[in-house]
Amino acid sequence: MKAAVYNQPGAPEVFRYEDVADPICGPKDVKIDVKAISIEGGDVLARAFIETGGKDQVVGYTAAGVISELGSEVSGFKVGDRVTTLSGAGSHAEQRVVSSFTCWALPDNVSFDQGACIPVTYGTAHDALFEFGRLRADETVLVQGGAGGVGIACIQLAKQAGVRAQEGQWECQQLPGSCGYGRICVACPELQTTLLREGLAHVFALKDPADPA
Repeated sequence: MKAAVYNQPGAPEVFRYEDVADPICGPKDVKIDVKAISIEGGDVLARAFIETGGKDQVVGYTAAGVISELGSEVSGFKVGDRVTTLSGAGSHAEQRVVSSFTCWALPDNVSFDQGACIPVTYGTAHDALFEFGRLRADETVLVQGGAGGVGIACIQLAKQAGVRAQEGQWECQQLPGSCGYGRICVACPELQTTLLREGLAHVFALKDPADPA
C-alpha cells in the first residue's frame, strides 16, 4: 500500500509518499480501506519531534473508511461497514489496522471527512467535561474559545446533557447558533449588535488584552 512515511523528525518536508507493507489484521483487529484522515495536533508534534530510530513511521491518530477485513474474534462489524477509527499511529496510509475497541460505526448521514474528525475532538471534549470535570446537568460551563473543534464539541455535548453553556471567544468565525447552543456568547465588541439581532440572550463584549486602546 501507499503511505506517508518519515524516518526522522522535522518539518513536513520529511514526509515521503512510498510503498510500504500492508498492515496485518490480528484476531481482535479491524482493517479498513482509508477514505479520509484527520490531522491532529499530536500527529504534528510526533512528526516534528519524536525520534523513530531511523525506521520508517506512518503517523496519524484517526481515519475513517470501509472495513476490508475482520479478525477472527471480532463481532458487531462486517466487511463493508463504514467506520471511524482511532489509534496511536498509522492513519496516513491507504489501509490501517486498529483494535475493534477503537472502531465505531458511522451513520449514513455522516461523511468520511466528518467521521475522521470525531474520535479525538469529541473524545477530548467528553473527557474534559464529564470524565475529569464531573459536569452535571444543573451546572454551568464556560467554554473559553468555542470556535475550534474541541470548543464546538464541548458546546454541543453540554447542550445535549442539559448543561448551561457559555461560549467565550475573541472572534466568532460563525454564529454560535450554528454549532448547537446559540444562547450566550462572549464576543468582540464589533459582533454585539449582529449576535443580539440573531436572537442570542446575552452577549458580553471583551477587550482584547493585546489591544492598547
